[in-house]
Amino acid sequence: MPNHFILNKIKISNIPKYPALFILSIAAFLFCSANIYADPSDTPWPVSLLQKKELSAIQKEARQRRAQGLEQQNIGNIEEAMSFYQKAIELDPGYAVAYNDLGIIYEAIGDAGSAENYYQKALTVDPDYLSSYSNLAMLYESKGDTQKALTYWKERAKLGLPEDPWTQKARSRLVAFKKAHAGMKQPVVDKARERGKEIEELSREVARQKQLKKEQELKKVQEHLGLAKKLYAQGDYKKALQELKAVLKINPKEKTALDIKEKIRLKAIEQQKKAKEEKKKRDIENMKARFDIGVKYYQQDNPQAAAEEFSKIGTLITSPQK
Repeated sequence: MPNHFILNKIKISNIPKYPALFILSIAAFLFCSANIYADPSDTPWPVSLLQKKELSAIQKEARQRRAQGLEQQNIGNIEEAMSFYQKAIELDPGYAVAYNDLGIIYEAIGDAGSAENYYQKALTVDPDYLSSYSNLAMLYESKGDTQKALTYWKERAKLGLPEDPWTQKARSRLVAFKKAHAGMKQPVVDKARERGKEIEELSREVARQKQLKKEQELKKVQEHLGLAKKLYAQGDYKKALQELKAVLKINPKEKTALDIKEKIRLKAIEQQKKAKEEKKKRDIENMKARFDIGVKYYQQDNPQAAAEEFSKIGTLITSPQK
């Protein structure tokens, strides 16, 4: 195992010997954990990054180890969480999320140097991983390193989507820095409560946006379903299926759409078959009529007109069935 995965520098099991320090560390830990949910770590914002190749079996196992680590982190088992995150990295050295998770824990227990190192490693393996830009920017702010904080806030603002609350926060921090005196560094103060409040507000905004999107999608689903039912009643099965397709594109598990889709599909096939049979019947009747007219012309000593009628019969026979 590489040296940087060994925990002998941090004797977490000794923390209970110092009650006050232990309480502060856990408080910081819980506050930093919110980072994972406020600025999504598993899925960076740019749409192009969502179109990734299918994961290998080892990569999937790495993500399972990360999920186990997150469970341990959420209940306060720091050592176990770190062990799972390190295992995830061993399985998939290019898994930026696990590096970022370790950075969060190191920052929570007061090891800013290791935290910085792991955040940087996350960006080394995945320069488009947005959470580490935010975490590095806030880490440097807490250390009073304004220039480095500016650098990472700029990257976070540039890479994120405009409606992303963390992109908006990055832009607001850049505006605040711009207003400040050039070269002036932020004083090194305890900003844990202020930072926790900001994260909580941003988390609420993310949840609100998700709920709004869900409501909008539900409205569209109901509109398409209503139109599909109406078209079905009118016998326009092809268009009804198109509306159901729109529903399932929004929500592939929409029960009502799944229940009636097969029924409408069978009706559409039956309707198409009936239409072909009716056309065939009309063609036969038309051919018979043309034949009778051709015979009549022939009996009247008009072979040219008779030939034209017989030719029309041939056209009907060779015309493709739709």
